[in-house]
Amino acid sequence: MWNEEIGPCEIPGSIPSVSHRARLPAVQVPLLDLKAQYATIREEIRPALDRVLESQRFILGPEGEALEKETFVLRDVASGTRTVAEAELKTRGITIRRLLELRSVEAIKQAVAEGLGISFISRYAVALEVRHKVLAVAADPRLRFRRPLVMISRKDARISPAALAFAATLQKLT
Repeated sequence: MWNEEIGPCEIPGSIPSVSHRARLPAVQVPLLDLKAQYATIREEIRPALDRVLESQRFILGPEGEALEKETFVLRDVASGTRTVAEAELKTRGITIRRLLELRSVEAIKQAVAEGLGISFISRYAVALEVRHKVLAVAADPRLRFRRPLVMISRKDARISPAALAFAATLQKLT
């Protein structure tokens, strides 16, 4: 494929890549600021962190056991968010024992707001509810959720220079 502004480009698979590096703008995309997140919840979670450190039971200690007693409100098994959350919990030795499976993000938000359990959900999906204090984010800096995403376009579409620059930035970050 030829792009008038930056020259020859190729599209392997579903992620566009630029075949040369000329004239691509350098863009800094901050993905996650754990220090800032931790600062907002430090006082709330510090006692639990101290208990874990004191017991030296980092995986199957009392805190993990307490989490296993929770009811998890999650999407169906085909959900990427659920897959990532279950994998991260598994690496921590935590098993989901009680599960309420729902078909939509809205249903999950309603269930959690009604006190039926806890969930893992995109921060963007709950921004309004968090802002209005209907839901709260209980982030644990030890849990790291990484979800693979791909950039797609129509097979015959001309990719804009902005989209190509964005794809190049994503490739640098991975």
